[in-house]
Amino acid sequence: RDDRATVTVFGIVTASVIAALYIAARTGFENPAGPIAATLGLSFFITVTPFLAWYAISYVFYQRWTNMSLGKYILELLRVPDVGLWFLWILFLNYCALTVAMRLGSRLGIGAFALVFVVVEALPMNYLGLHLLQWHIVFFGSGFLVSRIGFRPSPELGWTSVAAFTPLALTWARQRPPAFAAGLHRAFPSPHATAILAVLLLAYKFIVPFVGIAALVTCVRLCQSWRPQLLAPFKRLAPYTLGIYAMEYYFLRTPFHGAAAVVTMFVGALLAALIATLIVLRLPSPLATVLLGGRGPDPTPRSGAHNTKPWPGCHDL
Repeated sequence: RDDRATVTVFGIVTASVIAALYIAARTGFENPAGPIAATLGLSFFITVTPFLAWYAISYVFYQRWTNMSLGKYILELLRVPDVGLWFLWILFLNYCALTVAMRLGSRLGIGAFALVFVVVEALPMNYLGLHLLQWHIVFFGSGFLVSRIGFRPSPELGWTSVAAFTPLALTWARQRPPAFAAGLHRAFPSPHATAILAVLLLAYKFIVPFVGIAALVTCVRLCQSWRPQLLAPFKRLAPYTLGIYAMEYYFLRTPFHGAAAVVTMFVGALLAALIATLIVLRLPSPLATVLLGGRGPDPTPRSGAHNTKPWPGCHDL
């Protein structure tokens, strides 16, 4: 893939993960009951099992043993787990952190969340994806806190976010300063101004994603109240999104470049995921559980059949 296509896809994935973590915490996180080991074990099974399963499939499918031993392949995953379905691993880490905060909350109150956040941000190691947790926990925690205090942005704030997000997003990148940073440093070269700019640019790195989240929620609410049928295709597509990403990341390649590469990759991944899901993953078999963490699309349940818990509705936003 050429650089523009890669950057475009990476940007879409990054934005989607940030929004998904925020929404997951806001609509789907509940105060866990029972032993903490059992709670985290179930979360591990739902999220981490597919992450590991697809990573193992890649090792076999691409015959990685020809240039990398299985032991080294596993150690590489532990060192840098931001491959494949990495966002499932990050979701699990966020769930662990918030679960611990909830358990401590009965004794420390709101201070438990501050304590867990400080500990996570202070962790010095980069292994096991902890550097990604330090970034994403801000959005996961914010989604949970917003759900607890019942905050709903005003329509004015929502539409301001919609108007501001696109120009802001064009200059934003998570791992490097925005495009205008160099100009600001040239305009204000003094050490005092440089320190202030560093703080402002750090705030900008977080402000833009939050503006994007507010814009997304505003648009979803508009569709829900104005034309609910516009959301129907996305609801139908939701159970297949994990398969779509897995197919695109691990198996699909395109000879095209630029925008054509992005479009063909998405369409190819969509078709491949739909076919694979309809043939294999819809079956009530352990394969669906391993590859989709028990969250695969449910066929219409037969009489007496057990139906999984539905995904949160748009009204939860």
